[in-house]
Amino acid sequence: MKDRGEDLRQLEHVLPLAFAFLLPYLDYGLILLLSLFSFFYAAFISPRWIRVTTRDSERDAGFSTGKLYYALGIMLLLLLFRERLHVAAAVWAVLAVGDSVSNLAGRRWPWVPLPYNREKSLGGSIGFFLAAAVGSWTLLIWNLPRSDGSSNLKLAACCLLGALVCALAESLPNLVDDNLVIVVVGAGIFPLLLGAPDLIPELAAPWSHAVGINFLLAGLSVMVGWISWRGAAAGLVLGIGVYLSAGPAGYVVLCLFFFLGGFSTWLGKGRKEALGVAEENLGRRGVANVLSKGLVAGILTLLFFWTDSTVARVAYTGALAAATMDTVATEIGQWLGRAPRDLRSFRPVPVGTPGAVSLAGTLSGLVAALAVSSVPVLWSWVPASALPALAAGAIAGNGVESWLAGDGREAPGRHQVLNLYNTLAGACASGGIWFLFCSPATS
Repeated sequence: MKDRGEDLRQLEHVLPLAFAFLLPYLDYGLILLLSLFSFFYAAFISPRWIRVTTRDSERDAGFSTGKLYYALGIMLLLLLFRERLHVAAAVWAVLAVGDSVSNLAGRRWPWVPLPYNREKSLGGSIGFFLAAAVGSWTLLIWNLPRSDGSSNLKLAACCLLGALVCALAESLPNLVDDNLVIVVVGAGIFPLLLGAPDLIPELAAPWSHAVGINFLLAGLSVMVGWISWRGAAAGLVLGIGVYLSAGPAGYVVLCLFFFLGGFSTWLGKGRKEALGVAEENLGRRGVANVLSKGLVAGILTLLFFWTDSTVARVAYTGALAAATMDTVATEIGQWLGRAPRDLRSFRPVPVGTPGAVSLAGTLSGLVAALAVSSVPVLWSWVPASALPALAAGAIAGNGVESWLAGDGREAPGRHQVLNLYNTLAGACASGGIWFLFCSPATS
């Protein structure tokens, strides 16, 4: 009965998409009126009259947060893209079809739980990607103005890439509802891809250089005991992608993050082992570490194949600066920190307490983050005006992680989830602060 209710809920999730086929024929005022009705339906009608699609917790609360976010997301899309309703329709399709198929596929074929989010599976993510790609392409073609001269190949590539980014975002452990996450990410990625003059990937460096350098560094990292073989394989894929898309400047940022993290783990190893807080597996990072620290930066670096966006470069650097500060602050704090404190209560806590911060660790982490941030500035890959934003992003990312870690919860993979929040907050804060306050457009 529960599965039947979930299946019907996904049907209810997809059915409103039929109105997206009417967008070219309806007056914009009527479109907004229908979107307002959808919000009224989600708030009052569905939770009370269509209770079979309402989850137990929602029945007790009297409303469905997910349905409200769905309706709110559609309203935002229609308001943001009044002059480009084909974009709104494409993102709507990702939300409606992709998310529903992800739920259905994830429950029926829960292949391989994701290492950074055990509540979701590879089967569900693959289902999301395929359904979102087909659905967004169908609605995009249907609503595309006749004056648009984009080729079918470009439109298909936009939908494939947009669906992939949205699938990755949906797979992350989210602090807010998935529906809103998909809308926000889709509203950002689809206009960027559709506005690019050409979607043929432009390599920033030769394949031979990318493969050769990464194989060499992966082998050396395994030999010195900084990473496991499986972790090296995951890092190899990430490193090749970064080198090809971001070029030497972006790749050096990634390498400096890895070097500072590995070196700080080695420092004070005896004291950490005596306190029982040393990194597991003799300090070797595994696949989960690589993904949790590098996934956000990896997603951002995909954009560099098709667009030269300074905001994306700043956000990419901000993600790795936050990751660097987190690793170095933790390792140096456990070595030299004598009075770590809980960020929530500011009370002294034992060394190694999740979420604890110390003066020695925080200052060391900030210096490391500034070192990582300075490299792309010296390389002229990001502007010097981004340095304050990158420092603020690193601090924000680590503040978010320490605050969340201080709630006392313990669960398998929670540390990796917090790493994702750290890098995501660092990227968003760095890119957002630079764009709003430091970019040439605001000066």
